[in-house]
Amino acid sequence: MKKILLVLLSVILLATLLQAAEPLPYKQKGFRKATAFDPILNRGRGYVSKGELQFATHNYGSFIEFEDYSSPSGLYKGYQYISDVSLIMGVPGRMPDGTIAPWALRPKYSTQDGFYTDTLVYWGSTVSESWFDRVTDKKQVDWESVEGHYGQLHSGDVLSGEIYGGIYTDTGDPYPLLASSDIPDTWPMKVNLETGEEIRTWPGNWAVDTDPGSPNYGKEVFGRHIGDQDIYMEFDDRLASRDEDRTQGYPMGMHITVNAHSYGRSYAEDIAFFTVQIVNESYKGFPIDRNGDEEPDSTWLPITHADGSVTYEYQSKYFVAPEGDLGDGSHYGFDYTDVYGGFYFDVDSYSRREDGSYTGRSNGDDMMGYDPDYDMAFIWDWDDDSNGAEDLAYSALKLLDTPNASRDLDIDGDGTIDIAQGEALGMTDWHWFDWYSRPGVLADENSGGSCPGGDYVGSAGCAGAQDKENIMYALMAGDTSYAGSAGATFNDWEWRDIPAGDANSLNPFYNQWYFHPDENGDINPHFDSETGLRVDFPDGLDCVFIMSAGPFDLAVGDTTYFSFAVIMGDPPANTETLETPPDLAKNAEIAQIMYDLKYQGFSPPDAPTVSAVGNDGVVNLYWDSKAEYSRDIVTGVPDFQGYKIYKSTDGGTTWGNPARDRVYNFNQQAVGWKPIAQYDLDEDEEGDSKYNYNKTYLGPDPISPWFSTGSNSGLRHRYVDTDVVNGVAYSYAVVAYDIGIDTLTDGPRTQLSSMISDNNVILVDEFGNYVLDEFGNYQYKWEPLEYLENFKGNSPLLPQFVTVTPDARPSNAPEARSPQAGSSNEGTGYIEILPGDINILAGASGIYKIVVDADSTFTSGGGNNPAATHNSTYSIYNMDSGDTIIGWVYKPNGNIDTNATRFAGREPVAFGDGTIFGPTWDGFIMVSENFADAEFDTAVWIGKTPSNSPTWTIELSSTLTSGYKYAADYDIIFGVPDSSTDRVVKVMPFTVMNRRTNEKVEIKISYDDEADGLPIIDAFPDFVNGTKINLKEAGIPGIEITRVRTSWTIALSWKPDSLTSNIHYTYPNIDTLRILTSKPFRKGDEFTFDASSLTEMKEVRPEHLTEILVVPNPYVVSADWERDINHKSLHFTHLPDECVIRIFTLTGELVYTILHNDLFSGQAEWNLRSMNRQEVAPGLYIFVVETPNFESYTGKFAVIR
Repeated sequence: MKKILLVLLSVILLATLLQAAEPLPYKQKGFRKATAFDPILNRGRGYVSKGELQFATHNYGSFIEFEDYSSPSGLYKGYQYISDVSLIMGVPGRMPDGTIAPWALRPKYSTQDGFYTDTLVYWGSTVSESWFDRVTDKKQVDWESVEGHYGQLHSGDVLSGEIYGGIYTDTGDPYPLLASSDIPDTWPMKVNLETGEEIRTWPGNWAVDTDPGSPNYGKEVFGRHIGDQDIYMEFDDRLASRDEDRTQGYPMGMHITVNAHSYGRSYAEDIAFFTVQIVNESYKGFPIDRNGDEEPDSTWLPITHADGSVTYEYQSKYFVAPEGDLGDGSHYGFDYTDVYGGFYFDVDSYSRREDGSYTGRSNGDDMMGYDPDYDMAFIWDWDDDSNGAEDLAYSALKLLDTPNASRDLDIDGDGTIDIAQGEALGMTDWHWFDWYSRPGVLADENSGGSCPGGDYVGSAGCAGAQDKENIMYALMAGDTSYAGSAGATFNDWEWRDIPAGDANSLNPFYNQWYFHPDENGDINPHFDSETGLRVDFPDGLDCVFIMSAGPFDLAVGDTTYFSFAVIMGDPPANTETLETPPDLAKNAEIAQIMYDLKYQGFSPPDAPTVSAVGNDGVVNLYWDSKAEYSRDIVTGVPDFQGYKIYKSTDGGTTWGNPARDRVYNFNQQAVGWKPIAQYDLDEDEEGDSKYNYNKTYLGPDPISPWFSTGSNSGLRHRYVDTDVVNGVAYSYAVVAYDIGIDTLTDGPRTQLSSMISDNNVILVDEFGNYVLDEFGNYQYKWEPLEYLENFKGNSPLLPQFVTVTPDARPSNAPEARSPQAGSSNEGTGYIEILPGDINILAGASGIYKIVVDADSTFTSGGGNNPAATHNSTYSIYNMDSGDTIIGWVYKPNGNIDTNATRFAGREPVAFGDGTIFGPTWDGFIMVSENFADAEFDTAVWIGKTPSNSPTWTIELSSTLTSGYKYAADYDIIFGVPDSSTDRVVKVMPFTVMNRRTNEKVEIKISYDDEADGLPIIDAFPDFVNGTKINLKEAGIPGIEITRVRTSWTIALSWKPDSLTSNIHYTYPNIDTLRILTSKPFRKGDEFTFDASSLTEMKEVRPEHLTEILVVPNPYVVSADWERDINHKSLHFTHLPDECVIRIFTLTGELVYTILHNDLFSGQAEWNLRSMNRQEVAPGLYIFVVETPNFESYTGKFAVIR
């Protein structure tokens, strides 16, 4: 991200304003706040600077503000847009039944005497905010930095000018920086409890583990920041009574914690995030000035009793009130109801240029709107022309998280509930007003300030309207009744010292200034009309709005969240529309996705589901292919690349030998582990329509070259690990990884992949044309990103993680047999039957048949359906019992019984495309691999070895634009010449036969563009390097049966003879080149599986006992499988399924007896303890194995300490 330099000319020109805009929080480093009521000394400034959107933010409720001339104010692509973003939060003065809310009764205030301790008066509603105050140093805002912020939450040791001088501000700017994740010296010093030393300590949140399978899921990951830059701050409203009119508003006791996040990555550079936590700390009481010297000297403490009544007491300003129940059901503080929260948003498109100048500014022609689907509202230049400046951005504020509704809400007034009690509120109100008639003005200020001397309301000495707080709350809550009518008075308000009969002279104007109707005059209390706005202001206006959410309840000590994002977006081709522009909508979607994922962005593919089977000295891993169909959560791109297999002997704590298997980056930092195997897409798979990458991903990752993207090995879904020891538990993680974000391609791509064009990854102009740079390269919306892989994990709850112990089967177990394919099967996928639930599996018996069914691939044109392969499914039934286990119920004659199937409520299981695990049945689980369509598998020369076969490259491809690839194999019989059907006949030294139909195939000949034209057989001058054999066939699935089309193209090529020693076919020998295809399962394919191969044991005979071993033997100190020094064990292996093992000393004393009964394991463990639970002594031991049929075996072993 480039740094944007602000011309210092603006600093010179505005030097006076600079000093007047913000007070200097302190004069020198090390100065600490002297009193609790010197709030300005606790202030700090943070620069949100990593993304394209840049601004200064403050810890007094003003997230962005125009008046801070020394800082960028919503700087984006050369212009500053955002004048104000502030938190607003309010509570009503009366309950819904009209009674006074307990928090609205406060001590009476007098400018002469301060607060009266013996008199409570009604103060009305209140709204805490920071946007209204226009006092030079903003020292009268309602929100203020918390006490002790300087030193406890930001160090104060780093000044704005030291870091950002010459970039955003003057090099001598002494304003302290808030704690920023990228500047550790801004972090406060804290004592390390372990070492006793003071260290820099990050005060904000750490990133959260978002892996649902992780044991730390939802917990913070210490040391990992959330964004590329995080800024931390806290503020509260304890001083909300310090307005010019001290009776306008009062503190609620809200404590606000904010974590701001900025990203330099292209997918989030237009967004700034704010995680806002709100806690009701009214139990701490409220500071008041009792003697009128404008210095708070006491704490006013409300006490809410069990019956809901409220009493009050006064304590010193240093009093620390306890939180929670006081012992009698009462507690300090208020339990607030009907609370509303939201944001004030003021944008000028644009307000200033990048250098701070106002050249070209025209903010009176803007427009605003809202989008409830995104909980977002925005402002933009209506005609996209600000005195010649064009392509001006949209500025938006989006709610990410809001409190839950305290009651059912009918927002649109149609009589139906829109938000149920307990649901997240989202945006419930959106209201705009002209800044010159903002809540609190004494008159429309469009022609000048409404205070004496022409000052604008909010300036020093210009307090504004007495009902400022009430009208603010009414707008937040959609309370149109407050607007009233002409002649309204302050009757029944009982406000402070306002006489009840006084006329409210402003009330007649409220109907004009607020709650704007549509063009028909109809008012929606909660959302002002956008169309009415367009009618009233056809050329735009100076736009300001508030957006809010409520009502919600917030009891003492309760916490809620009001998180949001400031979002910028590029303008559409036509800006004179109220529709949400596409770029803004895209950024809003990304913002919500990232928030929901705890600010995580791009994602790896879905993790595969892994199954493991341990056998004698071997572990077999199987995994499904669902990862191959994944799309990145942000881009929507199918960007899968491959699988990596990791192996652990400590349950996933480490993934290899730390001294040998760690991966290090260029800074010699350990960043990962070496996999034991890696399988990635080969060139053909990368060109598959599922990915259509149109390039090869191979070798080091371009962003992080210490990681490999693969070797084009081709995908697999099985792995055999023979580097194992029986009895040792091994953990495996099979993780999927993607290609990252590939924007590093040199030069333009000759053919855009569908994933790029369909998912809008490349920039397009308003006409839909791809935007190219000066070199002709496509312009991407995303920055380059290294590949991403799944979390390895260490929990069996994760699908990609599995633990298995290899072990020999019982010595009397039958030979395990894989399912047998039917003799007429055409599908070339595979199935494996794996043990699932061993407890159920023990009772399984009989022969099972797996039967394939499929839809027709073509249903017209004479019934052309040579292979029904579409939407293939399978059913399983027990041939011995006749019971259908899964899917279709079959009649005795083998036909489907549809009535019985329907009655049984059964459904067949889809094979799908790729590798999947089916449901568990009778204790078994079936893993299958199927193909969506026919694919090239391999080519072999019949009767020849690789060393004497022609050294040709053989490729098979299909250019069919309709129908399905022909699932057939072909023989190219050399030595049997054939003529092509081309207009100019070409004679070839071969004939092509379709092995499925056993018919000769007509051919047409074409040539590769790079064919050298040199024949290798003089008698056949048209057979040259680069010859393409186009197979012309009828009966292609999905195409009219009589139509002839090119089913496949077979390309034959070889390296030039001048460069290598080729082996060629020798004419007139009869040699056959067989082209084999991978074929999807078709209707009628079947497999049989004999369960007895797993569950029916042979009778034990002496030869079944001769391989029994004790390992290790001798046992010396420990064994390989021991992971706990307190858990010793040795193993008896190659046992029969059922036996008794007795262990004796040499003197014949029985030490221990083991009962072994396991159909699936021929291994038993002994913990080296006697029947008295005592550890056995070193020495020589005898063991005897006896079976139920009285066979026995005797052996010996030694234990050495």
